[in-house]
Amino acid sequence: MKKAQATAFIVLGIIIAALAVIGIAYKDIILAKITKQEIPKAELQRQADEVKSNIESCIIDLADDAADQMGARGGYLNLPDEQKPLNLANPFASTLVIVPGVYVPYWFYQDASGIQKLNLPDTALMEKELANYVNDNLLQCIDLESVPLDITYENPKTSASIFEKSISIKTEMPLTVRKNNTVVSINKFSATIQKPLGELYTYSKQILESEMESNFLEEKTMDMFVVYDEIPYSGVDFECSQKTWSRFNAMRNIKSIISSNIQYLKIHGTDYELVDKNHKYFELPVLKKEDPDLQANFMFSENWPMFVDVLPDDPILKSESFISSPAGKFVSQLFCLNYYNFVYSLRYPVLIALTKDDYTFQFANEVIIDHNQPKKSTVDINYLEGKNARVCEHPIEKIKLNVMGFDADGNLNQLDDAKISFKCLGVICDIGSSDKELLFPQCLNGLITAEKEGYNSAQVLASTNAEQEISINLEPIYKKDLTVLVTNEKGGDRAILSSEMVLLQFEDKDQNYFANAIYPSDTSIDLIAGNYNIKATIMSNLTTPIQLKENKIKSCSNMPKKGLLGIIGLTEKKCFETTIPAIILSQAIVGGEEFEYSLSREELAQSNKIIVYAVRNRLPESVDDIPKIIELISKNKDNIYFKTPLLK
Repeated sequence: MKKAQATAFIVLGIIIAALAVIGIAYKDIILAKITKQEIPKAELQRQADEVKSNIESCIIDLADDAADQMGARGGYLNLPDEQKPLNLANPFASTLVIVPGVYVPYWFYQDASGIQKLNLPDTALMEKELANYVNDNLLQCIDLESVPLDITYENPKTSASIFEKSISIKTEMPLTVRKNNTVVSINKFSATIQKPLGELYTYSKQILESEMESNFLEEKTMDMFVVYDEIPYSGVDFECSQKTWSRFNAMRNIKSIISSNIQYLKIHGTDYELVDKNHKYFELPVLKKEDPDLQANFMFSENWPMFVDVLPDDPILKSESFISSPAGKFVSQLFCLNYYNFVYSLRYPVLIALTKDDYTFQFANEVIIDHNQPKKSTVDINYLEGKNARVCEHPIEKIKLNVMGFDADGNLNQLDDAKISFKCLGVICDIGSSDKELLFPQCLNGLITAEKEGYNSAQVLASTNAEQEISINLEPIYKKDLTVLVTNEKGGDRAILSSEMVLLQFEDKDQNYFANAIYPSDTSIDLIAGNYNIKATIMSNLTTPIQLKENKIKSCSNMPKKGLLGIIGLTEKKCFETTIPAIILSQAIVGGEEFEYSLSREELAQSNKIIVYAVRNRLPESVDDIPKIIELISKNKDNIYFKTPLLK
């Protein structure tokens, strides 16, 4: 037994020794094979990591650029529709022209139809636009074609998340790096940038919400009217001479005074120093919490548009003598008394800019005063993100929605893939596409909107508390080549001159449709069948500006005589002369017209082009000529040479 055990150990020892000898003999060969496989893969992995690092660096640069653009454009990368430059036809479009080529969207404004609109993006839209920006520009940024590696990849799919102080980007882009038989794969990339986009967006919404609820900008504006004597507003004086103001000077003073004062407005709890400790008046308590690192600035420039209307509508604004009233005859025996009360309607933009950590977010807001009263808001403030948001979370009611489109003959055809949204309690819910089964949240008197490219959107009021079938009919939009011909006072038609432009406005209030064009910059216009109010205004851009001469206006009134005889009510005629200073005009209104006109589906469908005729009157030679020319424009539809549009 002992011998057998010893023999087994001896055999095992021989085997181990043999294996050791073989290992030593083939050591170099084994290590060479391992090295041949692992070292190339490690090198390729290093190169792939460099590619990944470059891609993530590009993502950071693109996200940083997108965030800066969003801050400068009120949360938008792609500006909202109606990006028309400043003009007489549409002085308050959806964007404010800061300087030529630089636009900031209005978050609140009143459109050319007099409809108040909220125009702010929600966080979901901002995240989507930011992600699309990375997707659209990433491949150009990294330029994989120039990398000296065998790389295959798919198009990127990016998602973005906006937080208070940072933005997170995640991109899926399956990418494979090959060298010989070695392969390294990378699928996901991520990056984070430190920008307080989310925080400043939240602050901006709070400012807008406070303005919509309290009208603090309108209230401050009316205070300026009361405080400054340069603006004739309301008052009583005990002078015997009648007070007069130049309407032109008053309007110019309004712009100057608002521009000078609006910049001093500050938000309580933020980083600022008041010009004077007594200027607490300029502090606005509009944020829900204090932030000493935040800077907030308000601005209005005299170069921006402003609409001012004042009643009575006279070139010279005059006070009225109390003597003309029944009680005045008695009072006039004791002292002289004059009173005045002017009624203003006013619209102008304010730019609101918030800055924190070297990052700026800004948006525009339109201030509206109607007959000396702050605006009455007709938009639903609950639209602001975060209020009643749960309305959209429980779509349980099945609605069969038929979205139909008119053809040229007036027949209705089923439209698929129309975008459906639903507004309830101020919240807008994305319902889906019309070719799918649709579920709506339960709501009384909600608003269903159908949108499809190539058609004017339409809405229907509906209560979605029971299963039902609803139809929405959409009008097709016809894109027409545009030509404008100028008709002179002798009836001849000609093409517009290089020094002219024509502002066109088509408005169908019944269908809430509005289209405008600036010809010849715009060579086409989108129209639907409907009943339009059409406005055409001819502007002459002059290479040599016209100087309107200084104009003196004389007004006379009966005033109480001075001296002893004045106590028995004797009066004398006194005249006052007001000088309207010279004005240099680089543009002048020289003609146009306003009229009603109907366009049918059939004629729109069968034509390619629309020709609009505009009657030219004359150049103004003085300030007095301007209202006369405007009056002529209102009467040009009765001109014997007036022509309605022609479809060809």
